Amino acid sequence: MSTKDRLKAYLWEKRISQAKFAESIGASITYVNNIRKGLGAYEGKIREVYPDLNITWVITGDGEMINASAQTTIAERGDMVMIQIGRASCRERV
Repeated sequence: MSTKDRLKAYLWEKRISQAKFAESIGASITYVNNIRKGLGAYEGKIREVYPDLNITWVITGDGEMINASAQTTIAERGDMVMIQIGRASCRERV
């Protein structure tokens, strides 16, 4: 599987169109289809906008698609809801 194929797999998994992805990182609509080996000048922006995406996996295929540290957890206890995204968390009374 190529870098482009792995990125497309992530987009499919997250239900993000290639056009929406390109727009979100400030790239042209043809960006995904023109990827060869690396992510080029947009790697930093991709890391910023998609913190759950494991860039090492996209480029090399090593590891998992989703960064374990960026996964979202939602827990409900009585009238409290806790949402954790990576290391950040929020607790709210419902």
